[in-house]
Amino acid sequence: MASERPIDHADYEITLCEMFADLLECDAVATDDDFFVLGGHSLLATRLVNRIAAELNADIALKTVFENPTVAELAERLSEGRRPVGLPALRPHRPALTPAPPEKGEPG
Repeated sequence: MASERPIDHADYEITLCEMFADLLECDAVATDDDFFVLGGHSLLATRLVNRIAAELNADIALKTVFENPTVAELAERLSEGRRPVGLPALRPHRPALTPAPPEKGEPG
């Protein structure tokens, strides 16, 4: 069973520093370093959003990275939407799929 302990702000900062460093191929990243000043661009920002979703179980919009480009700012946004570890992110409701109507001449 997954832990119910919420991720705290410091945990987000540590993990985001590691993600920034990995994606940007830097030795180390500080909490006040700007993703884009360090060489990030829209494609790497998309990869960052996907890693945040996969590793932190948090859904953020790409726009959030552009508006909050430092580790500290992004960690703050993630902390605002805090939820227990292991719980899935809320997803928009998707309608059920229905079968296509039969082609002419096929039994229906």
